[in-house]
Amino acid sequence: MNTLAGAQVLEAVDFTALGGSDAQKFLRRMGADSWLDYAKFAIVTTLTQRRRGATGIALRRFLLPLILGQADHVVVLEDVVIRGASHIRLGKAVAVEHHVVLDAKSTHPIAIRIDADAVLRAGTFIDTSYGGYVQIGERTAVGPYCQFWGGGGIVIGKDVLFSKNVSIVSTDHGMLMADQSIKRQSSVGRLTTVEDGCFLGVNVVVLPGVTIGAGTVVGANSVVTRDLPPRVIAAGSPARILREREAL
Repeated sequence: MNTLAGAQVLEAVDFTALGGSDAQKFLRRMGADSWLDYAKFAIVTTLTQRRRGATGIALRRFLLPLILGQADHVVVLEDVVIRGASHIRLGKAVAVEHHVVLDAKSTHPIAIRIDADAVLRAGTFIDTSYGGYVQIGERTAVGPYCQFWGGGGIVIGKDVLFSKNVSIVSTDHGMLMADQSIKRQSSVGRLTTVEDGCFLGVNVVVLPGVTIGAGTVVGANSVVTRDLPPRVIAAGSPARILREREAL
């Protein structure tokens, strides 16, 4: 899949701190480009968000394309939270389970892109603040309660398997100025990549700027702090290479 244009290192922008009227701040918080966009979003989500069963799935398949940038024969279950709907692209036959959060309040034109036949299991959380983006490739399966913080850009390849509670973080908080609150310091984003065919076990954490090579396996509870080459098995905190997969 092609990486979206943009620098790998991005200075964070706090939308809540930007100027403007209260109405403009509200629209930014909701990820809406205009009051018309917000009105369409409010109507569609009111009609569909909590509707359960086959009726709810059918309604969402019909109505979500009215507010999303793309939604091609998708299956979306109830209680999915969507923000910045026009910046979200869902490919053909994507499945989104209940209580997933897709937060695309980014300045990027395609903040969240999920390609054909990918699955987001229950409780998955995707956030693209600070002008970031998250791309998820075809047939990738994201386990329950995974978190992807895409402020610096996250690119996930095809056929990747995530177990539950995997976290990918692509931004660091600034902390160099000891006389200022960390919350008030700029964050720096770094492109973070998981290439095709990887498997990340339960509770894995991937830190900003890391690339995990194609076909690599990362063991449960590992913290990936630096790049891993293709087709190896790694584990630990920090994650270290244990062996090559071909050697098994």
